[in-house]
Amino acid sequence: MYWKHKYPPLTVFMDKRSRDLVIPPDVIGAWEACPFREGVFNTVLFDPPHNVRSGGYDPRFAMHRKYGTWASKTEAVIAIAKAQEEFASLAPRLCFKWCNTRDGPTLWVLLPLFEFWREIHRRMEKTKGQGNVRGRTFWVTFKRRDPQTAPSI
Repeated sequence: MYWKHKYPPLTVFMDKRSRDLVIPPDVIGAWEACPFREGVFNTVLFDPPHNVRSGGYDPRFAMHRKYGTWASKTEAVIAIAKAQEEFASLAPRLCFKWCNTRDGPTLWVLLPLFEFWREIHRRMEKTKGQGNVRGRTFWVTFKRRDPQTAPSI
């Protein structure tokens, strides 16, 4: 939804959903098993679901259908921690988009998870959700740490 041009050149759009999307993905897949070889991208843009609902996805809610959802804060934190590790092998830069919602983990909880990365830029925008709910959307850009200084797992 944030692309000005809906089919930007030199961009690969991956999503695990193939239906209910305005723009169909180029690749159907999830970050848990990225189908790309190491070092193939210059930058990865990571925009995970921001909503957490007990019980997970519910097709009755438009937000769930449109953006996806987590079953719990713990599930979101664990998945985002694993994803940042996966992306470290794909690109030297990572742009992370996160919206603090009333039921999900905050950016401040998530930032320490990005241990393979060094933050180089952060931007915040006020957002207005449904029912005049105000939030904050953050764009954080990271540069991959030198492999000698990255933590070992």
